[in-house]
Amino acid sequence: MKQRLSFFIAAVFAVVLSANAVCQTPSKIEKLNIKASDVTNFIDNFKSISDGFDNLGNNFDISEITSVSEVAAFFDSIDGVDKVLKDNGIAGPSRGKKFVAMLYGSMYIIMKAQFDAMPEQVEAAKNQGVDVYAQIAQLKDPIDPADFAVIEKQTAKIISDLQPQLQ
Repeated sequence: MKQRLSFFIAAVFAVVLSANAVCQTPSKIEKLNIKASDVTNFIDNFKSISDGFDNLGNNFDISEITSVSEVAAFFDSIDGVDKVLKDNGIAGPSRGKKFVAMLYGSMYIIMKAQFDAMPEQVEAAKNQGVDVYAQIAQLKDPIDPADFAVIEKQTAKIISDLQPQLQ
């Protein structure tokens, strides 16, 4: 399945929202030393990053990607991604991997907030044998805990500024 890079971001969201997380194969992203400024710039410049990815014009095949570590490695390998992320304030090294970790961490935070706001539906799903929190945990589990803690400190900004851009 060949697709453009910004479409890949949308596809990740669609896959996660349909509860068939890309990261079904257990894997971890190594510690990336994500800084608060990386997260702030990721949120503030998300549209610019997405537009920059569109301008790369790369086509790629995601059919072989089965884990979050493969997604992270993939983003790190695409020509031009590093420059787009650098130009938008994401510090190196491993900008592509940082982007993926921040994307997955932000998706987890947004989805958790949405589930927290609807306890009756969460309970109904639980009664039917579906643990929605365990499903979305697949998004944050591959991220190094120290890196996730930096992302999580920006929860309010992720929900107020990033979530509307993703809808």
